[in-house]
Formats: sequence, C-alpha cells, structure tokens
Amino acid sequence: EAPAAGVTAGRLAALIGCERATLAPSTLHLFWDLFGMVGGAGCAIYLDAGAYPVARWGAERAAAGGVPLHIFAAGDVAALRRLLRQHRPVGGRLRPIVVTDGFRPGGGAVPLGAYLACVRTFGGKLIVDDTQALGIFGHSASAARPYGLGGGGSLRRWGIGGKDVVVVSSLAKAFGVPMAVMAGSRELIDWFEARSETRVHCSPPSLAAIHAAEHAPDLNDEQGDALRLRL
Repeated sequence: EAPAAGVTAGRLAALIGCERATLAPSTLHLFWDLFGMVGGAGCAIYLDAGAYPVARWGAERAAAGGVPLHIFAAGDVAALRRLLRQHRPVGGRLRPIVVTDGFRPGGGAVPLGAYLACVRTFGGKLIVDDTQALGIFGHSASAARPYGLGGGGSLRRWGIGGKDVVVVSSLAKAFGVPMAVMAGSRELIDWFEARSETRVHCSPPSLAAIHAAEHAPDLNDEQGDALRLRL
C-alpha cells in the first residue's frame, strides 16, 4: 500500500472519532473481510433490516460460514433487545455483533446510542455503515446548523464511541472519493490488517484515489462547515 495511505487513514480516524483506520477500494472489500473473520470468534450477528445491501452481503458471508444471523425490524430497539436476551447462551459466550446504517435517506436517524447500550450489556460490538453521514453530520447540531460541525459522521453527531464501535464508510458520497475507510480501535484495525484477504488478493486503492482522499479533509477543514450550512 502507498505510504500516503497511512497518513490519510490517520486523518480520517481522527475525523470520525476512532483510534485508527484503514483504507480499501470499497465498502464491499471491507465488509467481505470483516465478516469473513468472525466465524471462529464465538459471535452472532444481529442485522438491522434497513441496513444497506453491501453490509448485508458481508453478514451473509458470515452466515454461510456458520455464524448465527438474526434480522430485526429497522430501528426497533425493543426487538433487538428481545433477540439478544433470547439467544444469549448460558454463560454469555456468544458475543453479539449489531450491524446497522448510521443514517438512512428517507428513513432518518438510527438509534445508535440505544443499539450501543444493548451491545455493551452483552459484551459485543456495533458495526456502523456510515456512508450517508460521513462528511455531512457532525457535532454541536442546532436549529441554525442542523448538520452540526466538522462532518465527522454519526459518532460525532451522537457523541458516542469506544473500542466496541466499528465504522465502515465509503468516501464517494460527501467527499467524492471512490474508496472506503474502516475505523475503530487500534487493536481491531491491527487485527483486521493482519488477517485481511482482500489486502492480499485484491489491488489496494489507487494513488489517484489516495491523493483525492488526502485533499478531501483539507477542503472539509477549510470549507466544510460553510458548505454544509449552505446545503
């Protein structure tokens, strides 16, 4: 991978609100790998029915490998909580992975804080496809600035985060860059990069895409809040 990739990934991790990040050509590459790694980890996947299809494809790969996959109604925290209680084995050894979008066009905000509270009760992880929110939503939203400031996405918008949260996002929406980023704890990203299949068997993001991704945070810092206010 190009040396500039690490610097760019670090800037994106700071923007999103995570310790570390890694780059990939698309969210499909990231979800394919991430869900392909959870098979032997004693996990079960709980998928919000409104989640974007690419995340669903990754979850289906895990299910094909024997990982239990449960789907609950979009945005239904009570349904998720019931499923977690129902499927938790004696001793709580089956850790839940809750998968959701951060924001759905036409569907509005997703109750990420409530999902995260459920995950923490059972010692699992929350995986957020934040493609529609990164570069748009940020912290300190108000009536005058409904999108908030900074453009860091859903974690910044709701003031949540932690080692049990993973963000996967395309940069092709608000930032106009044809590549993707995954952000999370330092340990998780190190683990992912050491085991990734697509980092071995597929080409990395092109230099042109990486340079565009270097440029996008500069524009976001300089003009992002003004552009979002105009929007």
